[in-house]
Amino acid sequence: MGVPAFVLVTYIIITILVYFIVTATTEVATYLPIHGGAMSYYGYRYVSRSMGFAMGYLYWYALGILVPYEGKTRLTSLQPP
Repeated sequence: MGVPAFVLVTYIIITILVYFIVTATTEVATYLPIHGGAMSYYGYRYVSRSMGFAMGYLYWYALGILVPYEGKTRLTSLQPP
């Protein structure tokens, strides 16, 4: 069974976009290294205060959701069938 062509093309496009984002982030972090490496500082410095705040808040929110989810998944996967 083959994969439809649009799935392959979409995967390639998303891969290229992620590569560009990671390269740009790495370049900014190399140009201006900071202690702690918080990306919200770069949003604050190069865009606006509100962008830095939003990036910091979203980072905090994502970790607040991710950590309990991983704990629940770990406990669920350890239960016997």
